[in-house]
Amino acid sequence: MDSDLHWLVRMNQSVRHIKQYCKRGYGSFSDSIQRQHAVLWNLELISLASRHLPKAFRERYHEVDWERLDHLCKFVIGDPWEVKRESVWRYVDEELPQLEHQIRNVLTECQMK
Repeated sequence: MDSDLHWLVRMNQSVRHIKQYCKRGYGSFSDSIQRQHAVLWNLELISLASRHLPKAFRERYHEVDWERLDHLCKFVIGDPWEVKRESVWRYVDEELPQLEHQIRNVLTECQMK
């Protein structure tokens, strides 16, 4: 469980980083290649961390779409050489808040055990 908690904490940190990089809105994100790279890197870290969680853990916390997280960069980014900023922003704006909520719920439940 400690190992699982480690990966969840890492995922939560990456979500917080993304929120920090994007707090000024799409224009600021779109105009800064550094922000875009930082967001992409943290999306990759979320995906990587999710792949470290065992199957039994994923089944226990099925409210998180682990399969989507496993392949997050493929779903959101597509071709890494031609990243669609709008797709990344859409994920950050529309789906990341739900993921943050889900991760926090799982973290809370894990810490109570």
